[in-house]
Amino acid sequence: MNELPIPTAAVRPPRAQRCAALGPRLLLGGALLLCAFARGQDPGPSRWIARRAAQLLQHNDPTVRGEAALVASATATDGPDLQLQAQLLTMARDPADEARHRATLALGQLGTPAAAQFLAARLGDLGTRGDADGPVLAYALGNLPAAVDSARTEVLNQFFQGSFRRQRDTMLGLLLGIDRDGTHRDQVVLQRLFADDANRDPEVRALLLHLLLPQAPADVRSLRRQLERAEPAERDSVLRWLAESPVRDPELLALVERIASRSDRADERARALAVLTRAGHLPALELAARALRSEHPVEIGQAMRSMLAIGGAQALRPLDERVRSETDPRRKLAMLTCFDAPPSAALTEQVAALAVDGSQPFALRTAAALLLERSAPERSGAVLRELFRIGTEPSALRSLALALQSRSDGPLAIDHLLDGATDLQAHPLHWLTLLQTGHPEAVRQVLQHLEARDASVTTLRTTLQTWRRAMVTSAPRWRAEAVPERLRELLVD
Repeated sequence: MNELPIPTAAVRPPRAQRCAALGPRLLLGGALLLCAFARGQDPGPSRWIARRAAQLLQHNDPTVRGEAALVASATATDGPDLQLQAQLLTMARDPADEARHRATLALGQLGTPAAAQFLAARLGDLGTRGDADGPVLAYALGNLPAAVDSARTEVLNQFFQGSFRRQRDTMLGLLLGIDRDGTHRDQVVLQRLFADDANRDPEVRALLLHLLLPQAPADVRSLRRQLERAEPAERDSVLRWLAESPVRDPELLALVERIASRSDRADERARALAVLTRAGHLPALELAARALRSEHPVEIGQAMRSMLAIGGAQALRPLDERVRSETDPRRKLAMLTCFDAPPSAALTEQVAALAVDGSQPFALRTAAALLLERSAPERSGAVLRELFRIGTEPSALRSLALALQSRSDGPLAIDHLLDGATDLQAHPLHWLTLLQTGHPEAVRQVLQHLEARDASVTTLRTTLQTWRRAMVTSAPRWRAEAVPERLRELLVD
């Protein structure tokens, strides 16, 4: 086991000495980390954790060694780590899927020329592009940095050599990896793929549009054609892009207005309303007022945002009254979540009561508590802690943790956030959230569990997976239905 650096007593400041005196139950690495956080310094916990993960690459359990590969490969070093590269290349041929697939993703993170060569060579086999390894190899290849991206372009060109249907998941994996990388350097071949008549899969075409539009915007005629004739997934990509790009063409705005008022899909109507709002199109206000009466939360939420954006101060009072008068929990949740404005005293009293009402749905109580935090923070502390303690939904937990963090000069003690024992293994979603929001105790426990000589397989799995999901890599940002199943299993579960 590698030793962690220990400051000498001569230079250790008094506050660090108090941290070191916390007792033998703190392992050395965790104690030093906690002290460094107390001094406002970062001792590089990611490097320590990556170093320990590298020591687990030969572990008997395939999930442990696979997760260790992902963690070890994510920390930049001063130069190429040839030993780690060799271990990952070996593990990428492991007979166990749980190790092999994770090591493959780790090679994409490592991003060396040898990693690129391996991934491209495997994907050069038409059979591989159609089997279960294909999407994983492709996603890893899509993550490669600019220095080695010629391999990616070569593989993109190879999709023309076989059945688009058979290679569909692998193509999606590569496009999702390119989207995560964010540089979108393969415009010519991506355009060829989109224009190919054999490529008719809506999800593939939607993702291609998503990658192409920001780099080479289509002309207005092409955009109108996509909105009029394309599958819903492709229209969604166009509307997403238009919502970020002010629209000035009257014919295009008229077409988006028809979608916002007549589409049979609530999510599409909401997306179109967002486009009209971004463009400052006046009929959007009337459409938003109508959408506020919808039965679909996604449409109600966009209606609230649009009315606040377009109506301004004049819309605030009637919207405040509308929120207060709503009695349906799902509709009220959508309204509260998107009410990004100062609430009236009456609405503040209502959300204060909702937040502590145990008979209400958890999501509604959370939305109420977060609005209370904005309007009357002195009244929200206890309920925020209570909701964090009982929460089971990741995005809600993250919002609650950030709200709690903003209230305090330092991190709240774990025993003030969770019931009973403070071992975060028993609270994996809370552990994930606390890592994402920078809580030092959550980091210390990662170090503690990884440094323990008698750590069980379950402990190592949970610890590595939690750290990896919070700090290394998580699910692709695209729609879940377009993510191949094996990638979902690896990056989410």
